[in-house]
Amino acid sequence: MIWLKRLLFVFFGLVLILVGVGLVLPNQAQVERSIVIQRPATHVFEVLSGFSRFNAWSPWSERDPKTVYRFQGPASGVGARMSWESTHPDVGAGTQEILAAIPSSNIKLRLQFGQTKAESSYDIQDAPGGVQVTWTMVSHFGWDLAGRYFGLFFDRLVGADFERGLGRLKALVEQLPPDSYA
Repeated sequence: MIWLKRLLFVFFGLVLILVGVGLVLPNQAQVERSIVIQRPATHVFEVLSGFSRFNAWSPWSERDPKTVYRFQGPASGVGARMSWESTHPDVGAGTQEILAAIPSSNIKLRLQFGQTKAESSYDIQDAPGGVQVTWTMVSHFGWDLAGRYFGLFFDRLVGADFERGLGRLKALVEQLPPDSYA
């Protein structure tokens, strides 16, 4: 009987430690990647400021071709919204909406995956040989302790997808005719 009390004491001690550590972990995590695309900023902005070409460069679109997409609002710019549903665990379900779009410069989005909320942005800046596109996502966990632990691995889990997506975006934009991006 005494061993059961000790076992319970150890178990609750570990739970308290995990909760205590979870409370001091950051309540958000960020991933950011960049690439240089050899086209004008207007070309890149036109592709990123709406969702009509999203699946042509998205790192997740090829994981589940059966994903169902819905589009709402304008075709591009502020208010453009895309939602998706997939049974594939790497794709899941969620929404993203463009909150701000500064021509040839910056696009800000709001994302939601289940209970997880995030902000994402595409920054477009002049660079030697073209423009540098920086894709950033910040995920907020609030008081979700499991999410805070997940945040420790966020960059490692999502960073490779960002790199693949930016590589696909580069290939897509650079294959467009240099004098026309419509």
